[in-house]
Amino acid sequence: MEDIQEQSVSGNKKPMSPLVSGVAGAVVGAGLAVATTKILSDKKMRGKIKDTFTSVSHTIAKSVSKAREKAMEMREAAEHKSKGR
Repeated sequence: MEDIQEQSVSGNKKPMSPLVSGVAGAVVGAGLAVATTKILSDKKMRGKIKDTFTSVSHTIAKSVSKAREKAMEMREAAEHKSKGR
C-alpha cells in the first residue's frame, strides 16, 4: 500500500506535504466558519434552519420507533416459532 502522503487528488505520485494539507484544511475551515456565521446572522434563516432540524429530528424519531416495533414483532414471531417446535 502506498504511503498516504504520496497520494494526491490529481493522481500524481508526488508527495503532498503535511504542512500544505494542514494549511489547505485551515483555509477551508475558515471559509466554512465565515459562511456559517453569515447564514446564522440572518434571523429568518435561523428560523428555517431550526425548523429543518426539528423536522429531521421528528422523522428520525419516527423511523427509530418503527424499526423498534418491527424488531419486536420479528423477535416475538421468532420466539413463537421456536416454542412451537
